[in-house]
Amino acid sequence: MFQSGDIEQYGAELHLIDQFTEIDDRIYLTGVVPRLNDFEDVGGDFMAEENGQLVGDLVPDDMAMVIDHPEGLIIISGCAHAGIINIIDYARKKTGRNKVQAFIGGTHLLTASEERMAKTIAALKAYDIEKIIPCHCTGFYAAASLYRALGAKVKKGETSMSFRF
Repeated sequence: MFQSGDIEQYGAELHLIDQFTEIDDRIYLTGVVPRLNDFEDVGGDFMAEENGQLVGDLVPDDMAMVIDHPEGLIIISGCAHAGIINIIDYARKKTGRNKVQAFIGGTHLLTASEERMAKTIAALKAYDIEKIIPCHCTGFYAAASLYRALGAKVKKGETSMSFRF
């Protein structure tokens, strides 16, 4: 388990971020993403130890990177435990930009219900995102549903892929 000081002993500098933070010119980390819609959940039965007891874990430390590109936001998620739509909405709100050029990364839709998938797809259609690259924790069936509904905008994320924007 990670202990305070573990990273520093190897010469790294640790910066804990829990709010939307600019880390370079037009490059941001979301910090904790507010969970505002009624259909997205953490994507599984995750547990954390708290005072010696196992409790439900909402994985609040899972965040995304947002690049404010001139042609639209590029959002790169870890696992999107806050929900892909919550992340997109938060990035749009915090940057003041509506256009999303790409969403790349995990979506944690592996265990998503049909209702959640339908609402996620409807929201993604409304955003008119140019590229959606679902990765690892999306799951085969969810990725197939995204592709079936959104067509060529969706391309399964793979190791060593590269993109130019």
